[in-house]
Amino acid sequence: MSAQILRFPVEVSVLYDVRTVRRIAERAGLNAREEVNRFVRSGYSRAYLADLSERVRQARMAGAPAPGGASFACTAGPWETAGQYVRTHFDGRSGGWMIADCRDVSMPRAEVIANAQLIAAAPDLLDVAMAVLDHARAEMPQALIDAAQAAVTKATGATP
Repeated sequence: MSAQILRFPVEVSVLYDVRTVRRIAERAGLNAREEVNRFVRSGYSRAYLADLSERVRQARMAGAPAPGGASFACTAGPWETAGQYVRTHFDGRSGGWMIADCRDVSMPRAEVIANAQLIAAAPDLLDVAMAVLDHARAEMPQALIDAAQAAVTKATGATP
């Protein structure tokens, strides 16, 4: 094992990124020390941080345990609309997997389409809310952090 030489003074943003890597790893049930060491060996690469976040997101969407250990499985995104329908991404070989049919004869067509678009955005909205919680800074209003946590809890069915 080779030693990593840290240059002092260490920039505040680097310390923040190290804490972020640790927090993401802990929430995902990964070995936080190992992930931080990999981050340091990468030269504090933002690309490594983005890759870690993406690996955790993909594992979460594939049904890995959600933060707090609750099981959370949904159809992996991205989702898209096809009129009143919400489906997984069309890849050219299939029509995508059906997620929802938003048809309601009592609603105007524009409202049906708007509902389908909102449902199709759900995986992305969940990812953003979880990223906000993973990267929450001290200067973020507590109300925003609480709102993001409430949305994640509602989406995953986990207990706070």
